[in-house]
Amino acid sequence: MDPWARQLLAEAPGRLLWGSDWPHPAATAGEIPMPDAARLLAGLLRCCDSPAQVAQVLRDNPAALYGFEAT
Repeated sequence: MDPWARQLLAEAPGRLLWGSDWPHPAATAGEIPMPDAARLLAGLLRCCDSPAQVAQVLRDNPAALYGFEAT
């Protein structure tokens, strides 16, 4: 998935944001294994070009989408 994520980040970094199904209801119900949040975050960090791009995906883009002030 890394090449796909890197391509999306290269083409539209201002349109991407982090998402999950937290609190993972299917995993909590025992239907699937519990995701490893540290591994998922490491994947995001591996695909982003810089700390600024990480902040964009985790903070700035969601703030713009949902209309709240990024702090």
